[in-house]
Amino acid sequence: MKKIIRLVIGNAKFILFIFLAAEIAGIFFLLKKFNNFVSDQNNFSTPTFISRPSKQAEKEAELKIGAVTVSEKIASKPAEPVFLPDKFLIGEVPFSVQSPDSKWDERGEEACEEMSEIIVDHFWTKKPLDRALALAERNKLIDYEIQHYGGFHDEDAVQIAQRLKEYFNYKTVEVVYDFTLQELKRKIIEGRPIIVPAAGRLLNNPFFKQPGPLYHNLVIIGYEGSDIITNDPGIGRGKGYRYNENVLYNAIHDFPGTKENILAGRKAMIIVYPNN
Repeated sequence: MKKIIRLVIGNAKFILFIFLAAEIAGIFFLLKKFNNFVSDQNNFSTPTFISRPSKQAEKEAELKIGAVTVSEKIASKPAEPVFLPDKFLIGEVPFSVQSPDSKWDERGEEACEEMSEIIVDHFWTKKPLDRALALAERNKLIDYEIQHYGGFHDEDAVQIAQRLKEYFNYKTVEVVYDFTLQELKRKIIEGRPIIVPAAGRLLNNPFFKQPGPLYHNLVIIGYEGSDIITNDPGIGRGKGYRYNENVLYNAIHDFPGTKENILAGRKAMIIVYPNN
């Protein structure tokens, strides 16, 4: 009887061993099949992941329009924080009023773009700029525009930038659109004078011939506290002229095609980079 019991137990152990071995083999077989399946890229389609940028996320995407670099804002990763000092001034930026001969004729009235360009050029070339030289250069530039463009009235930011390249021979000129006040200050502390187009009457400058120009251009050279410091060629006392930052920022509008529609223009700034 004991021998029969031992035989039954032995057979049971053998059967159990065979069963476990079969289970293990089955598991390895299934794992191999699964591995072959997942390694075959044809069995899957790549999912599309949509990232949600931060509300504060911005970066500049560069486009090329003719020979001018144009920067647009698009959603991206948040920009690195930039320390802004309480004040910053770009030193030794020259100045001239746009009517150096004090004649507010057609050339005097319409030359804010030209004189802004001349101011920036003389900053980078370190050439002096007195009234006699400013008048001669302004008239030479206007003559060039009439000859090549058929006139010298009211140009937008890209046209101004193109002339800075064509006439003044700067290799890199950037137009930046749709910036914030903080982004404007970040550009200022890089140390390059900035030309901005503006709805002139929104500047509320008491020294303009009232009610002021519908369209105007001026050069930003710094800021202090809540003031933006400019070299404004529209007035004789324009060297270092200060505007409240919100007043100036709200007045910035690119030329949209007509002066009367100036408030439809985008925010734009024009920045010249030195060739050397």
